[in-house]
Amino acid sequence: MGDWLASRSTGGLVQVWGIRERKLVRTHEGLHQSPVDCLAISRAGTFALSAGESGRLRVWNTADWTASKTVTAHKTAIAGITVSANDELVATASYDGSVKLWRLHYLTQYLTLGPFSRRAFAAEFAPDCEHLLTGNWNNRIQQRGAHTEKLVMDIAAHNNLVLALALPPDGTVLASGSVDRTVKLWGMPDGRFIQAFGVSVGKKHGTR
Repeated sequence: MGDWLASRSTGGLVQVWGIRERKLVRTHEGLHQSPVDCLAISRAGTFALSAGESGRLRVWNTADWTASKTVTAHKTAIAGITVSANDELVATASYDGSVKLWRLHYLTQYLTLGPFSRRAFAAEFAPDCEHLLTGNWNNRIQQRGAHTEKLVMDIAAHNNLVLALALPPDGTVLASGSVDRTVKLWGMPDGRFIQAFGVSVGKKHGTR
């Protein structure tokens, strides 16, 4: 972990870059027959996961970058992947309106959350591995029990689709990104609004 960087492309490629060498180490092509939309790395750095418009989820062994397991996870595109802090569960968010949980080491389905409003774009595990946050088509951020499916938080977060979620290891602040061109910060675990950052469009870019 920290010696390499993985990138994806709309051409179906997954590429691995050596950070110290600053050069391309390996290219995988043909394993995804459609654009790769998302990547995730296990917390221990031993596995990488890739998915995209085909709805297929692929697990890579980072020791030699061989594809160890593949499953058709959804009927439509997968927009987001996240791995729990204990490296036991993987969550996939899909355009089919569902979020599915998988056991990482066996790549077997554990639970399905949803259906959500049309599409689910982002998922993020809480540090306790007991809760899962989702960003949805209906502009909301929701938090559910990762094992119980119980809804414990529901925020009308943005004025447009919620595309990205991120939590630090301590889980105290949630960041959300939206098509409405804002990034917002939320205090956790109660979802209290903290601050919003807007992105200007045009010749000048930045926060306002």
